Amino acid sequence: MSKIKTILVGDSQVGKTSIITQLVRQTFDEEYIQTIAGDKSTKDIDANGKTVSLEIWDTAGQEIYKNVNKIFMKNAKIAILVYDITSAESFKGLDDWYKQVCDVNDKETIKFGVIGNKSDLYEDQKVDKEEAEEYANKIKAVFGETSAMDYDSVFNYFTEICTAYNKMEEDNERKIREEEQKKQQKDKLDKIKDLPKEPSPKTIVLTQEEHKNVEEKKKSSGCC
Repeated sequence: MSKIKTILVGDSQVGKTSIITQLVRQTFDEEYIQTIAGDKSTKDIDANGKTVSLEIWDTAGQEIYKNVNKIFMKNAKIAILVYDITSAESFKGLDDWYKQVCDVNDKETIKFGVIGNKSDLYEDQKVDKEEAEEYANKIKAVFGETSAMDYDSVFNYFTEICTAYNKMEEDNERKIREEEQKKQQKDKLDKIKDLPKEPSPKTIVLTQEEHKNVEEKKKSSGCC
């Protein structure tokens, strides 16, 4: 089974590493550990009876690692933009992360996601949920709020985005088949157009004198 490259991007300290740790190991580490470069984990998700095997890349949130991050962003199939619901600044930065991913990939082949993390700190929320959902809809992303302390919220989100990824792949495959069918039909029509045309039967117009001669020949030969 091929691995689906999945990347989590977002500002520093929004909880990307904690989300991955909870998903993969079902644990939460209170101590903050800065991600220096890309860190890879794997996880199989059952999405509506179809297993999606994820290769999950954690990326650094600091600006100084921007060029390094682009290396890990290449060839991504699922890209999740993460912000901290208690930090308006981290939400404002999402569009820049989105553009960075699009710079090194064809966005039509990626399933995007937006996660508002630290939902356990709801009382300190600084980012309006409706505004975040609106942004997610704008970039055709799967939106959700998670707490990296809660396995169910993290697992349910990844199940949802894997289901959306499967649907995107099925839709893309259907479009490819339809385009191929259209091409085959066009090729057939072009071949028909290129066939040599049979000459049209000529109409012979007789003069009155010629017509009279034909009639006399018919009579003399006993025809008609």
